[in-house]
Amino acid sequence: MLFTLTKNELKKTFKRPKTYVVSLLFVALIALLYIGFYVEERRMVKMNSPQGRLEQYQQQLTSMDQDIKTMEASQNKDESVEFTIKQRKEQRSELQKNTDKLQQQIKSGNVVDDWKAQIDSEIEVLNKQKSDATIPDRYKTGIDSRITELNYYKDNNLKPIDSWTVTGFSYLQKALQILGTLFLGVGIAVFMSDIVSGECTPATLKFLLIQPVSRGKVLLSKFLSVVISTSALILSIEAIAFILIGLFKGFGYASVPTVIGTRYQFDMSKLQDGVHPLIQVAGTGSTIPLWNFTVRTIVLQVLFILVCCSFIFLISSIVKSSMISMAISSILTILIPILTQVLNPIKKIAHFLFLTYGDTSSVLNGSLAMQYNNPNLNITWAIAVMVVSSIVFYAISHFVFTKRDILI
Repeated sequence: MLFTLTKNELKKTFKRPKTYVVSLLFVALIALLYIGFYVEERRMVKMNSPQGRLEQYQQQLTSMDQDIKTMEASQNKDESVEFTIKQRKEQRSELQKNTDKLQQQIKSGNVVDDWKAQIDSEIEVLNKQKSDATIPDRYKTGIDSRITELNYYKDNNLKPIDSWTVTGFSYLQKALQILGTLFLGVGIAVFMSDIVSGECTPATLKFLLIQPVSRGKVLLSKFLSVVISTSALILSIEAIAFILIGLFKGFGYASVPTVIGTRYQFDMSKLQDGVHPLIQVAGTGSTIPLWNFTVRTIVLQVLFILVCCSFIFLISSIVKSSMISMAISSILTILIPILTQVLNPIKKIAHFLFLTYGDTSSVLNGSLAMQYNNPNLNITWAIAVMVVSSIVFYAISHFVFTKRDILI
């Protein structure tokens, strides 16, 4: 009976005009995100082209000349000022050499992109930092992760992909981050806020309740249908976008090492802006292929969709008016993440709020803890909060729906 009820609810969901309107809006949002990323990519490519770098060098030379001229004209030139002027002139001389070299390469049409040498140089610098005895071990874990990534590129003869380059994997990661942080909760609220409250009419809810089936099963069928339909729509659109962008722009390196499970703790030896900053816990964090990281990100996104559906389902079960239900759901899904960012008392308890975990990639790699300066924001805690919240929200919905009088 539950299967039949759920199937009927799914049919009703996909017959609603709202389903297709919200889906089209989601497609438009996905497309706009790609356009934004593509425009940024073009800007960065131009800026980092030989001609773009030459223009930056020339601007820096002009700025240095102005600084040197201002300092030399100063009436109060002491020893420190003289030293600064000398240092700035040396920097200008080195920059002029690089500018002349780049100009010559552009004229000859022989601009060299020696990315292998750049990798070797960065690895050398990182290894020196790692061997520095004055640097505590807890600060070196991030260095190890970066060295592992660089060695992967070197060993596989792969040129590193710039962070601004749009590929299938990079687009999906950025899109999931923006959607989870800003839009996903609101979109789900608009899509399903009337799933129960919208049935409070004699033509629909009365028909359901006179059937030989309990109220609990009626409610559960609605919940299952909305979770299935919401997850299917969101994931299918994201998958299509990933495939299309990958086919036209390339997917990127699916096996590049990606850090997961980094944990942080307070650095009690330092105080910044009145609080102790976070540092990485030595020995935490491991590397997995990018494709594996992406799959885990999507799985965690499904869990986030589940808890959002549970929360909005609760509001829809309590409030009989679909318009009021939509308004409350939308306002709360927008307001709570904002308040956790601007109000310190709420920011301190952000790890208890499920809406904090919308950016699932940040949850997996641990950077969410740095964002909130809260070491409790980790994968295990995130999963626990979302699972427990889902159960609690649904349990309250079940109790309210099955116990109250429904006058129709």
